[in-house]
Amino acid sequence: MYEGEFAGRYAEGGWDGFLLRFDGGGVLLWNTVFGSVSDEFVRGVTVDDAGQFAYVYGSFGSMYQSVLFDGYISSGGIDGFLMKFRNDGLKNWTYVLDGIGYTSRIDGCAIDEDGSLYLSAFYASNSSDNCSQINSLYVIKLSEEKSLFWKRLASTNIFPNFTAIAYGMNRSFSLFSVQAQNCINNPRSFFGLVVYETSPSCNSLTIGGSFLCPPGTFSNNYGLTNVSYCRSCEPGMYCNTDGLSKPTGYCSGGFFCKGGSKDATGSSCDERSLVCNEVTCSHLDSLSCGGECEKGFFCPSGSSSPLLCPAGKYCAYARATFPTGNCSAGYYCGALGNDVFQPSHYNQSTGICPPGTYCPSGTIFPIPCPPGTFSNSSQNVQQEQCLLCPPGHFCPSQRTIVPQQCEQGYYCPKGMIQANPPSNICPKGAYCKPGSSHPMPCPSGEYNDKLQQSDCRSCPPRLTCPFQNMTTPNDCPAGHYCPQNNSSPIPCPKGSLSATQNLASEDECTACPPGKYCGTSGLQSPTGDCFAGHMCLQGAIYPNET
Repeated sequence: MYEGEFAGRYAEGGWDGFLLRFDGGGVLLWNTVFGSVSDEFVRGVTVDDAGQFAYVYGSFGSMYQSVLFDGYISSGGIDGFLMKFRNDGLKNWTYVLDGIGYTSRIDGCAIDEDGSLYLSAFYASNSSDNCSQINSLYVIKLSEEKSLFWKRLASTNIFPNFTAIAYGMNRSFSLFSVQAQNCINNPRSFFGLVVYETSPSCNSLTIGGSFLCPPGTFSNNYGLTNVSYCRSCEPGMYCNTDGLSKPTGYCSGGFFCKGGSKDATGSSCDERSLVCNEVTCSHLDSLSCGGECEKGFFCPSGSSSPLLCPAGKYCAYARATFPTGNCSAGYYCGALGNDVFQPSHYNQSTGICPPGTYCPSGTIFPIPCPPGTFSNSSQNVQQEQCLLCPPGHFCPSQRTIVPQQCEQGYYCPKGMIQANPPSNICPKGAYCKPGSSHPMPCPSGEYNDKLQQSDCRSCPPRLTCPFQNMTTPNDCPAGHYCPQNNSSPIPCPKGSLSATQNLASEDECTACPPGKYCGTSGLQSPTGDCFAGHMCLQGAIYPNET
């Protein structure tokens, strides 16, 4: 520190700091000075092993923004600072303690092999009573880019004139306090050098104490230098006491432990990552690293997080260690996290089994009724409730709710999937209207000589269709005549005949020739000659008419 002029620069308002670099022969390579309108107090300099960086620390009291302190303003008193300089004299960054109404200072800085920084820092009230409860000694760990790893209370009720910190072998460090007022045993007595040492599992710093990894952590390694090297309790496990070399056990069933849990229910947590400015840190007690499984989840023993109730299941109760059971038959549970036995609402993932489907117990997605079946009811529980498509209809796809009519020219027995099944073309001699369940035979008087017909053809004149299912009309027999749509040939009447086939009407029948008589109907030739002594005119019915 200096007042007045140094290295060609005048101090700004009071005491300022400086940093000089010399080579091995004592030749000055460069210098830099820093200060503000208030006082800066440099407590020391620490250089890394490679000689790449220098860390200057102390305190400052500027009430105005300063470029030197990266725009920081002291928060009501004197605040501690740490500056990082490159080996060419350029400053990398500034770190300022959060005094907020207190006096704070950084008394020491040590560097470990990873480049992390350990600071000894002192906070004091602005009261004239140096033994105020606020007076506290802290150890702070920063990354090489000034990110805060942790901040731990070393001691309270003291007012040290000077502290220092040293990093040593086996990844351990020691904290020294020189000529400190002891505010507990004797408010105004001085004592000499006090050494605070670490143990393989460092939790906090106490005089000559043994330091254990805290609850919520464990370590199976030796040579730990500080609490940051303790391992958070494994996810799914808990570490309920200090000094553990392995977790205490698994998280209780019905609860989950995310990691760092101090108890089997995940209700309290490893607190190392938090900054605590209180001696008791009582405000951290409510932190949790897990908790109880809620409805819709389940947590077997050793769970690191709640498990969503799987699809097809439901989890109706909190603190469940396994799903309550399968979703009810007639319902589907496709969503994760279902907490009801019979979800009554419809959506894409859960609900009542819809028409055209069925849902056995534990169904994830409704199972569609197969092609050839249908269902127009909801809440089906088995495939047997999918009904065969009725005769005369077809059910072309899965999930059919309303069967459709079979096409004309085809017939559809039960369970059909096509409107025009190739194996069910309407045959000759029959007809198939839309919705036919089987071929209908052409009635007598009609015929059908083609496939795939929806109607039969009328039997034409001169031919006869005396039977059902006829594919070709018969010739009208001799002695008869057959008008259109004939199903039974009509005999030529008495007194007439016909020696030829395929007459269309009675008029085409031939009158019985003279000298002959035709005593019956349907004759192809006269019945006989007229009796002796009698005369038979044309069309005679009896042999003795005259």
